[in-house]
Amino acid sequence: MASTNKDSEKKKVKVKITKNRMITVFVIVAAVVAAYIYVWYVPKPVYSVDYKGVILNFRADLREADKVSVQPGPDQVFTELINPLVKNITIVYNLTNDPDQDKYYSLAAFEISEKLKLGMLVRSMSDIGIDAKPFSDFNLTTYENLPGKIQHPLIVVILPAYANQTRVFVSTDHIIFIEAVSYKDFDLAIDKFLMSALRIQV
Repeated sequence: MASTNKDSEKKKVKVKITKNRMITVFVIVAAVVAAYIYVWYVPKPVYSVDYKGVILNFRADLREADKVSVQPGPDQVFTELINPLVKNITIVYNLTNDPDQDKYYSLAAFEISEKLKLGMLVRSMSDIGIDAKPFSDFNLTTYENLPGKIQHPLIVVILPAYANQTRVFVSTDHIIFIEAVSYKDFDLAIDKFLMSALRIQV
């Protein structure tokens, strides 16, 4: 009689494994593994960097900005600007006469000038002036004859209204062009320019 009770208890303890339970367990394990991989291995967006002890904040994800083309290469941006011969840098922009679009020039000029000044200060280059001027101040109708010099390089910012590609381009005339076909790309191109000028890597 006792053995019969023990057999019935053993039967009660057994867990019935059904197809649905197996699927549920599999889904839970897969979710845990996926979460682990995401936390430890999937690159996260980068909006801030520690630049020589100072935290720099950016509007765009630097991992995405890093994909923007720089021609002929990031080193040319750095050597054009972080150069002992440079005395002044001018940011050049072409007004659209649309306040909603032209505000992007102000944002770009502020971000470029503030971050470049910081990059130059940490390299003991504190006597370099940075200003911004509209395209009309040069009395030109095209970008071809802008007066870039080794002592006074120009940074030309081109909004989507005037651009047909997204890139950072360094000309042989000491002019750096930053252009983009959308406002999202515009932020990415500005940040790629700054990454190149300050040699920031992500």
